[in-house]
Amino acid sequence: MVKRVLPVPAQDREPAQAPEQVVAPVQVLAGLAQAVAKGLVLLLALALALALVLAVAALVRDLEGRPQGQARADKRPATLQRYQSPAAVLDALFAARQRIDSGELKSALPKDATPEQITEYRKANGIPDKPEGYLADLPKEIKIEDWNRDAVKAFTEAMHKVHASPEIVRAALAWQNANEDHQIDQRVAADQTLQRETEDALRAEWGNEYRSNINHIHSFLDATAPADVRDRLLDARTADGKPLVGTPEVVRWLAGLARARMPVGSVKGAGAGGDVGANVETRIGAIEKLIADSNSEYWKGAKASSMQQEYRDLVDARERVKARTAA
Repeated sequence: MVKRVLPVPAQDREPAQAPEQVVAPVQVLAGLAQAVAKGLVLLLALALALALVLAVAALVRDLEGRPQGQARADKRPATLQRYQSPAAVLDALFAARQRIDSGELKSALPKDATPEQITEYRKANGIPDKPEGYLADLPKEIKIEDWNRDAVKAFTEAMHKVHASPEIVRAALAWQNANEDHQIDQRVAADQTLQRETEDALRAEWGNEYRSNINHIHSFLDATAPADVRDRLLDARTADGKPLVGTPEVVRWLAGLARARMPVGSVKGAGAGGDVGANVETRIGAIEKLIADSNSEYWKGAKASSMQQEYRDLVDARERVKARTAA
């Protein structure tokens, strides 16, 4: 059973004090404590600022007391003059610290770095362990073709030696791709322009014989040159990048060479990949029919002289084809 605490008779109790009389000293003490704390913080800030000012002043005096050449080489005084107050110096220091902590500013690799330092530096900056790591997960717009794979390999090896970031290497490769595409477009446009100019010049010179002379050249190359030699000749370019066989001078020379060595190109139907012997025999047979007719154009008219020369050339060509076949 819980005992009841009997109240003390009123006459035996001490008179109670007013609440505000008890609380007031506590509030005074709390106020004093806050004032002391604020004062200490203010004194600490003033002491820090004073120490910084004294340090800066001592540094300036020290630098000014150095020899003239040495003082000129030291850039610290000029750097300090950028700031208007010690507080501005502290702000700059804190801002730099934040950039370092966020990873925006990273320490540079020492000049004589050890292998361990190099490994750590590459890891911190996302640099691959090996040069071929630069080519992993490349964007779709960056393409490495077989014909320039060796050049790209040499480039990534050079970049890895200087610890270039993947962003720099990819930017360089993207530029190279774009530059190659631009050069190809320019070359195609230049080739098309040259082809039109050459054709216009030779058509004006050869007239209706233009196509037969072009066929003549192809027949001559097919009959006399090995396939790889023929292809290299047709694909060759001059020092200024123009197709060798695309210039009027070379086409004109080839046509004359073909007529002198083997006049097959003038045969109707002769062309690239044609049967040279069959074309010669066909044309000889057609001319011999005209020879049998004393009133034909072989004997009379404006074409008589040229056709007679053609017949002699075709006979010579037939003999050369037979000799080549027999060999």
